Amino acid sequence: MTGGRAAVSIALVWSVALTAGCARYTQRIDLSVPQPPLAPYAVAFERNPSVVTWEALHRHMRLGGLDDRSRDAIVGAIANTDVEPRIVAALAVDLATYGWDESFATLRLHNLRAQRAGSGRAVARTAHFAWSMLALRAAYLIQPVDVSDMDLRDTSQFVGQSMNLRSVNFAGSRLSRGVWRDSNLTWASFVRARADGALTCDGCVWRPGGQSQRKTFVRGRWIS
Repeated sequence: MTGGRAAVSIALVWSVALTAGCARYTQRIDLSVPQPPLAPYAVAFERNPSVVTWEALHRHMRLGGLDDRSRDAIVGAIANTDVEPRIVAALAVDLATYGWDESFATLRLHNLRAQRAGSGRAVARTAHFAWSMLALRAAYLIQPVDVSDMDLRDTSQFVGQSMNLRSVNFAGSRLSRGVWRDSNLTWASFVRARADGALTCDGCVWRPGGQSQRKTFVRGRWIS
C-alpha cells in the first residue's frame, strides 16, 4: 500500500471508528423535523475541539446545512489549535464529503491569512489539512481545485503519493522537497510555484492517456 492510499485508509478508519460511537443517535433523528442550524455545533467545536464536540458536529453535518459560518469555524479550529490527528483526519473526510469546493476555498483563505500574519503553525496545519483532503480526491474527478499561492509545505510521507492532482492550480504555491509517486498531474498548473529543494515525481502522468514518467520540478516546470 502506497503512502497516499495508506493515508486515505487511515482517515477512513479513524472516521468510521469515531462515527461508530455516535451510531446510537441515528434512530433518534427524525428527518421530517427541521434540524437546528449547524453553526452552534461548529462554534462549540472551534472553542473546544474534542471527540465529543466533533461527534455532535458530525451528527448534524450528515443532515445538511454546512454553511459558511460553520466551515469557517471548523477550518479556524484546525488552523489555530493542535487538534487531535484522528479528529483532523475525520474532518477531512467530512468536508470532502459534504462540501468540497466551499471547504477548500475556506481552507485556502485561512492559509493565505496565516501567511500574512506570519503564523507558521497555522500555515503548517492548513497545509497538512489541504493535502489530507487531496489524498481523498476520487480518481475520476477533473474539476479544478485552487490552491494557488498557498504555502503547502508538508513533509508527511503521504504527500504526493497516488493522488489525483488533475486540474489542481498550484500557481504561486510553495512546496516541500521530496518524491511524489504514482500521481496524476494532468492539466495541473505550477506557474510561479516554488519547491524548497529537490522535488521529483516518479511514475506520474502529465497528460491524458500519457505514459507514467519520472520528472523533476525546476522553476515552475516538470522536466524529464
